[in-house]
Amino acid sequence: CLNHGVIFVKASDRTLHWILRYIRWMHVNPFGHDQNGWDALLKHSILNEPFTPPEPNVSLQILDTGLEFLTLTGWAGSTADLTQALLLHLTRTTPIDGHEKRSTFFTLLDATLTSTSREDDL
Repeated sequence: CLNHGVIFVKASDRTLHWILRYIRWMHVNPFGHDQNGWDALLKHSILNEPFTPPEPNVSLQILDTGLEFLTLTGWAGSTADLTQALLLHLTRTTPIDGHEKRSTFFTLLDATLTSTSREDDL
């Protein structure tokens, strides 16, 4: 299933027409899963959702979950690959509460700061 939690859409008549078709699909099929509809309307991997149009008429690019889209479950990259990371999703396969999520986020954020110590600059 294509997750549409984070999207970037280039404004055009085609993308407007496409998103209006998606909104209509959601209205006509209120029990359909929104992400399945998104996936089916883009012809990504789900091809059997009811009432989807034959062709999406828009293009898409998917973030690489190994290097570009990181989660707390794991990452396939190394330190050298950090420049390829575009998004950190603070979820994992086991439950995480708000306090732990914030703590982990700030630990990761602090790790990106450059040191003010002269010793580290040598």
